[in-house]
Amino acid sequence: MTMLADLHTDGLPELLETDVCVVGAGPVGITLSLALSRRGLDVVMLESGGPTVEPELQDLYRSKNVGRNHNGINLGRFRAFGGTSTQWGGQILPFGPIDFARRDWIRSSGWPITYDDLEPYYRTALEYEGLGGCVKDDEGVWSAIGLSAPEFGPDLRAHLSRWCPQPDFARLHGAEVERSSRLRCILHATVTALACSGDRIVSAKARTLEGRGIRIAGRRFVFCVGGIESARLLMQPLEDGTEPPWARRSDALGRYFLDHPTFECADVVPRNPAAVHRLMDMVYLRGFKYQPRLYLSAARQEEARSLNAGGLVLFYSEISAQVLHQVRIAARRVLQGRPSAKVLAEASRSFIRSGPLIVRQAWRYLVHKRAFNPSDRGFRLLAFIEQAPDAESRVTLSEDRDAFGMRRAQLDWRLGQAEVETLATFAESVKSAFESTGLAEVRIERLVSARDPAVLGKGWDNYHDMGTARMTDGAEPGVVDESLRILGTANGYVCSSAVFPSGSFSNPTHTAIALALRLGDHLCAEGIR
Repeated sequence: MTMLADLHTDGLPELLETDVCVVGAGPVGITLSLALSRRGLDVVMLESGGPTVEPELQDLYRSKNVGRNHNGINLGRFRAFGGTSTQWGGQILPFGPIDFARRDWIRSSGWPITYDDLEPYYRTALEYEGLGGCVKDDEGVWSAIGLSAPEFGPDLRAHLSRWCPQPDFARLHGAEVERSSRLRCILHATVTALACSGDRIVSAKARTLEGRGIRIAGRRFVFCVGGIESARLLMQPLEDGTEPPWARRSDALGRYFLDHPTFECADVVPRNPAAVHRLMDMVYLRGFKYQPRLYLSAARQEEARSLNAGGLVLFYSEISAQVLHQVRIAARRVLQGRPSAKVLAEASRSFIRSGPLIVRQAWRYLVHKRAFNPSDRGFRLLAFIEQAPDAESRVTLSEDRDAFGMRRAQLDWRLGQAEVETLATFAESVKSAFESTGLAEVRIERLVSARDPAVLGKGWDNYHDMGTARMTDGAEPGVVDESLRILGTANGYVCSSAVFPSGSFSNPTHTAIALALRLGDHLCAEGIR
């Protein structure tokens, strides 16, 4: 049997036995499966999708909003080898120490692990993300381009996110998956039912839309299917129609759904536009991309009793985003000495009347190692807000059923005054920092400065579903323990953004991958065999 098989087309046995069954072949599932197989464990990784996104399989995700509108539940999830990494930009950003801490002004905050517990795994995660060769410390990046790291006083901090050179984990790791002797990945294998004996999951049944099936018997089962699908799958009845053991342990499953509500909250009017560009333009250094961003200091959060928040400055221009994208590709290919005729022809047609753009992009990239961001229509402040944990913000099952007869998800996404206050605190902190340093005037939107709840209607979700199977040490309601084991089971685990007790403002994938590596250590230390 090939190590990358397809349940739809390949002749597979009806039963496979393995040390660990990993459900989901996105960034987290691929990372965990590789980490385990490299250490000698047999792993079967089941992926509902195929090599590319297929409409019929995407329909399995179709869900309804019963609360605040959430676009990501229907538009931000992808079934394919590589999961949502086949569609994302690949931005990597860790959570900070305060995000793991129990904050007495935020109800249900606090993780049962600390930043220090996860920090070594953050470093290892960079290797799996294709970022092993990047500059790890922000000071080193700023120094390499001849600048000092920005300083804004006690309330506001600057940091750099890192972008994966190859964000698609299927492309990044596909060759190793195919040649591994320990890891078998099966595509078009949607898990439709679990079988339990007492507190143990004994098998997972997977099927294709056409009706072919396979059963995986494993010593451990790990569900790496994201914040919404983790809850939906674990809420389904067992294969024999009975209630799963974890359902009797807690009603926290599906609760505490989190995202990162996002807002354009202010005009930024530079006193020196070049200085704003020096602060906020992308940095390109030795094949890696770094994005400057802003965030509230821990001291300011505690003083204001706010949630966490981060953001960046947007550049608006009359030049279309498509033209700018093609200019950047063409400039990069020219500088790398491999200008594709097709790329150059497409770019030339798009910016025939804007010839100087490619020269400016190339100059900015080559000389200053920065992106060229035209800003002739001005600058805006974009804010990403941590969401307060709320048990009533939740995923439940609707009465509608998918093609496999499984009940579909429905989401009641809830935000409140805490997010409104945090948005205002962040905008005011940026205003104070930018204006006191002479960088820019910041004109905050009226609804933001008034702390009017109506501002929530101006924001949107960020496709960052988190929190529906939260981690607990018993002090708060939860679904998994600090080792990510599902409470009420001896051998079932959830490993995804679903386990986050709180969500910071940072993109969740880097933290979920770090948790996968930590879980890998735990499973190996357990001595599965």
